[in-house]
Amino acid sequence: MLFRVITHLSEIGYPPHWLSTALGNIMSNNIVTRAHAPRSYPLGREEVSKEYPSRKINVAPFVAEMSILATVWERFMSFGMMLDLPSKIHHYRIFFVRTTFRINPNGHVPVLVLAFFDQRYSREPPGNLRKLLLDDELGDKSSNVKRIREVGAIVVTTLTWNIEHARWSSGCGRCD
Repeated sequence: MLFRVITHLSEIGYPPHWLSTALGNIMSNNIVTRAHAPRSYPLGREEVSKEYPSRKINVAPFVAEMSILATVWERFMSFGMMLDLPSKIHHYRIFFVRTTFRINPNGHVPVLVLAFFDQRYSREPPGNLRKLLLDDELGDKSSNVKRIREVGAIVVTTLTWNIEHARWSSGCGRCD
């Protein structure tokens, strides 16, 4: 979705260096914003209009995936992105032995992400991935979790899930 928006912004006249800088800031984990993760679903009017102070947020767990998406979308951009992109994308498949994905009683379909954690920082998978990844006032502020966010986690959200064969597949350029 982000790259479609960027392509559209380029087409309607936004300067390429603005768009390239925005992507570069995301991919270098250098984001300063007043935005916060949603606090409720659906969002209430007061939450949408609430103002927060500017702060640096940590998007490091998502940088590997962003570099892959930027590499894939680069050829569709009408401008040069001037980014350090991977030269090769590797494709990975994971087969799951047991899966129990179902639509829950309120009609929501489960959202599938794959998270990799460096065992030097966390021996056990986190119980609450959202709390681990949020670096705002609602997230876990412990020094160990902060370190996991900075260098010990990779989250992949763009993937193919084959429910019949219980197989996940995705690309990765810098997943080491």
